[in-house]
Amino acid sequence: MSGIDKCKTSVIITVLFRLVYMQRNQIISYIPGYSHNWSVPYGEEHLFWPGMHQYIQDQKPSHMQLHYVRWGLYEDAPKNWRESFPKYFRELRRSSDITATSILQEHIHRTQPNILVAHSMGANLLFNAVEYGLDLGCVQKIILLQPDISIYKNIKAFSESIKKNNRQLVHTWCPWDDLLGPISIYTGSLRLGQIPHPYNGIQSVFFPLSKKSSKHSHTGILQHHLEEIYNYLGIKI
Repeated sequence: MSGIDKCKTSVIITVLFRLVYMQRNQIISYIPGYSHNWSVPYGEEHLFWPGMHQYIQDQKPSHMQLHYVRWGLYEDAPKNWRESFPKYFRELRRSSDITATSILQEHIHRTQPNILVAHSMGANLLFNAVEYGLDLGCVQKIILLQPDISIYKNIKAFSESIKKNNRQLVHTWCPWDDLLGPISIYTGSLRLGQIPHPYNGIQSVFFPLSKKSSKHSHTGILQHHLEEIYNYLGIKI
C-alpha cells in the first residue's frame, strides 16, 4: 500500500470513528449568558444549568457529557439596576472581542462537543465568534436559548454559516421575555430571543415563559422548559 493510500485509509478510519462515537455519545457544551462569572463561583458551574445538571445526576447517562464555557468578565455583582446596565454593556463588548472567541475556540478543540447550547448573551458570543471564523469542529447541532442578539446584525449570514455541513440550528423565543424586553428598549433594538427566526430553514420554537419558583422567566427556561429542550437535544426521557 502506497503512502497516499495509507493516508487516505487513516482519514477514512478517523472519520468513521468520529461518526460512530458521535452517534453513541452526546457531548454538550453550554455557553452561559450575562453575569455568569460573578454570580456562579468556580467549582459550582452546575449552577449555570441546574436542571440539566440534575438530570445527569439522577439518570447518570453513560453516553452524555456536559461542559461549561466561562468567558465573561470578573466583577462584583451589581447592587441595583443603575449599576447593572453599565456592567451589561461591558460584558456585551466582551462577548464581541477576540479574547472571548479564543476562549470558546480552545474549549471546542479540547472538549470536541457535538452540541452547543448558548443562552442569552452566550448566543451573542457565539454569533461574533462565527463571524471571526470559529472552527466548529464536530458540532452538528446548535441551540440558542433566548438569544440576546440584536436583530440588526447579519443574522442571515450567521444562520447560513451554521447550516454548512448539515448543521442544525434551533432558536427559542418569547416576546415577553422579562430581561430581553428592557434590554431592547435600552439599546433601541429588538433581540432575536423576542421574535421568530426571520429566515426560512431555521427551527424557531416558541416557549411561553412564565415566572415560577421566584425565577425570572428569562433564566427560568433553563429549569422549567427542560422536557422541551430535551427533545431538541435528542434526549429520551
